[in-house]
Amino acid sequence: MAFSGGLRLTDLNDYITPGQECIKPVEVKKTGAANGSHIKVGETGDYYEVAKDGEETKLEAASITLNDCLACSGCVTSAEAVLITMQSHHELLAVLEENRRLRSQGEGAQAKHVVVTVAPQSRASLALKHGMSPLSIAKRVTAALKAMGVDHVFDSAFTRDLTLVESAREFVERFKASEGLVGDGRSLPVLASWCPGWVCYAEKTHAEVLPWMSTTRSSQQTMGAVVKDYLAKKLGKTPDQIYHVTVMMCYDKKLEASRDDFYNDVFKTRDVDCVVTTGELDRMLSEAGMLLENVAESGLDSLFKTNASQDCLYSSAGTSAGGGLEYVMSYAARTLFGIDISPELVAAAAREEAPHPLIDVKAVRNLSDHREITLLDPSTRQPCLRFATVYGFRHLQNLVRKLKSGRSVYHYVEVAACPNACSNGGGQLQPDDLSPAAKKQWVAETERIYVTSGAYELPENSPALRELIYDWFGPEGLDSQLAKQALHTQFHGIVTKANPLGAKSMDFLRAIEPAPVGTELNLALPKSRSSASLSSSTSTENSPTLCEQGRDIDSADNDALVPSHSREICFQDLTPSELNVSESLGGRSLATIECLRVNRCRMDSKAFARLVDDLCSGDLSCLHTVDVSQNQLCGVEAGEALARLLGYAKAVRFLSLGWNKLSLADLRPIAEATWSSNVACFDLRANPLTAPKKRPSKKHPKHCPANETDDDGWIGSFVDRMPELTYVQLAQVEIGDRLLISLLHSLTRSGSNIQYIGLEWLGLGNRLSALRAIMGNLAAPPHALHINLSANYLGDCGVEAIAASGAKLSSLTLACNFITERGTGVLAKWLPSSGLGSLDLSDNYFGDQGIVSLLTTHSSNVPAKTPSSYYTQLTALGLTSCCLSDTSLRLITDALACQWAPLESLRILRNSRMSPGSKILL
Repeated sequence: MAFSGGLRLTDLNDYITPGQECIKPVEVKKTGAANGSHIKVGETGDYYEVAKDGEETKLEAASITLNDCLACSGCVTSAEAVLITMQSHHELLAVLEENRRLRSQGEGAQAKHVVVTVAPQSRASLALKHGMSPLSIAKRVTAALKAMGVDHVFDSAFTRDLTLVESAREFVERFKASEGLVGDGRSLPVLASWCPGWVCYAEKTHAEVLPWMSTTRSSQQTMGAVVKDYLAKKLGKTPDQIYHVTVMMCYDKKLEASRDDFYNDVFKTRDVDCVVTTGELDRMLSEAGMLLENVAESGLDSLFKTNASQDCLYSSAGTSAGGGLEYVMSYAARTLFGIDISPELVAAAAREEAPHPLIDVKAVRNLSDHREITLLDPSTRQPCLRFATVYGFRHLQNLVRKLKSGRSVYHYVEVAACPNACSNGGGQLQPDDLSPAAKKQWVAETERIYVTSGAYELPENSPALRELIYDWFGPEGLDSQLAKQALHTQFHGIVTKANPLGAKSMDFLRAIEPAPVGTELNLALPKSRSSASLSSSTSTENSPTLCEQGRDIDSADNDALVPSHSREICFQDLTPSELNVSESLGGRSLATIECLRVNRCRMDSKAFARLVDDLCSGDLSCLHTVDVSQNQLCGVEAGEALARLLGYAKAVRFLSLGWNKLSLADLRPIAEATWSSNVACFDLRANPLTAPKKRPSKKHPKHCPANETDDDGWIGSFVDRMPELTYVQLAQVEIGDRLLISLLHSLTRSGSNIQYIGLEWLGLGNRLSALRAIMGNLAAPPHALHINLSANYLGDCGVEAIAASGAKLSSLTLACNFITERGTGVLAKWLPSSGLGSLDLSDNYFGDQGIVSLLTTHSSNVPAKTPSSYYTQLTALGLTSCCLSDTSLRLITDALACQWAPLESLRILRNSRMSPGSKILL
């Protein structure tokens, strides 16, 4: 089946199996002068450049290396294992073949010493497929690989134990540093970092959570350090003389091995030279004619003489994610609280096989991939430690939102990108029956084999581990500088370069920043075109946008909305006890302060009230920005403190309360005040404005909180207190239909100055009755209004609801929805009566026919001399990341050919069906 360059459909799941094509568009740089040559395709499918004189030159195929993947942010999961050029079993076979050649020529000293490390999860998958015990599989794989020329075959369970010990020590150290307080931005929670898919996702999309990541290496990279440093010294070799291969359950392990953090600049080698997945190993052995059923068993290799005679395997107490949660909880309970509970007991309680009186287990939303495991104090029954397992990207996104909003209560989180953890890794063997039920059973059986693969031994009791620590790190053991270097790593937030093909923002959607008192906020569109042509690869400016398409509305966006001032009080990542206004002033007068920022300080209502009291003791005449987002404000006490602050600091123009725990009822004190505020920008995003009053049902689904009413009209009074209000952000709030309708009715009623309302991520595609009522309130507004409905799961039915409402708007954003050609046809008929000048349809599912619909006029106000059958009234149009081809460019060119066409701003980027460098010629 042939796929378009812009969209490929496959099984929808939390992980993506590797494809043979990279869907990230590649920027093609044109040469300066044309030489008259052309390209032809040969009979074998190869491409040739044919010069004027007829000379043919074969063109090399483009390839994407792992380093390219790591530096790119086109995708975030195991789809990055595409077109891998240096991480496959073919590379291992090439090294083994080269070794044989060197030895046959008497140059064996130059041959690589090949070491293979096999993960227990891979062994479990092989055991299930071949119907053998894990021990038998381990012996047969060892024999087969050695027959192919491998020198040593080790079990990564050994370094798994070393990693467990070090990660537990790290957790205890960070717990003591934070005094057990969660969300301080520096120490807790600790997020397990053994899963490279999760690490890659965090680095590329949520760099804010990186300080919470555990710096302890994964077992693969710990084994890499053992082989390339400890074993190399034992063998009298340098690291580059050893070729280290790991057999892993996951394609993302290839990315992990390719990180620059694990590269030795001195010897020009990596800790892990090649990663082979379980499936690749099985295929390699089959192609070599070595069926495991026919291979005789051999003894297992060991690094140490203390267990050289042992012929057994060891399991971990926990899931296939590595057992980190169980061991860390056991170690921390014993070290911090004197509670003696073994990892095996924690694991049994977590699996609900053997409940424990001191362990409380809760499956979040009854899902096995997200569990909360709480250790209780024996005397008070109060929580001592709150741990959680989070498996699968669906739950990862929820975790990240909680972390950024300060709502996470966990001390430690075991994270895996794949559902059911590593037994379900993308590199594992698959059943013959690919039905969902069969695959689920297959994964469950793989997990069972992994858990029961051998005897359990506490890592710290392992003689081999004690021998390694003393022999490698010396008397200082794990406290030595060498241990810190060999067992820890670091993480790096990846910033997307301004690649024209990856640009997402739109010129006409500028972030509204609070201006000094006395000036007005302006949403004006560009007045003139900057050049005579609009290119499909025009680079974007780096200015922030109200909604960056395709990205979650998260705390990083808030920094784009809140201005930075030199005259400010800034509290970030502190504890409530550290919020001291006098110390922060440093001798300055409150009368000079223009901006107050209190972010990620776990500030509750009482701490906020104390802060307001301190502020109101001085002159706040210049204060025009208050940002108290990402705290824990809730309750009427917070509303009363806020009312006091606004009543005293009348110059405040920008107010940000995002990512707190406020309900609208908490803000009633503002409605009951007798004064009027000058607030122009009000940010309430990600607050539980109305909390569910009962369990979800058909009447009250999960995405729609229980309805509350505005029987006494207090919401109208609340809005009346802020007559200057022009910008309101309600993205990601939890609010019932009735209260949302009442709030928007009050905001848009006659006499209001509102210019922008952000309604992103409210699930309005599943709440069409609310959407109709909301848009119906906008049938005749007395002002220009921009509504942002991005990421609301809106399909064509949602577009029909908007059009049927008869709303009158100046600007509408419908990015990141599910609109098709049918929806664009509905929009085209509504445009003439809507008053729209700006429309953003980026990241939707329509193609060229959708452009035909949009540009087919349904208005009688088209200029008489229009030389084209296509025309648009829009002054700004966003078409980024749709499914458009060069046909759409030609249609838009026709529409712009008329000098009366008002289109002034166009974004049509990342439509990979278009030819690189295609332009709209005017």
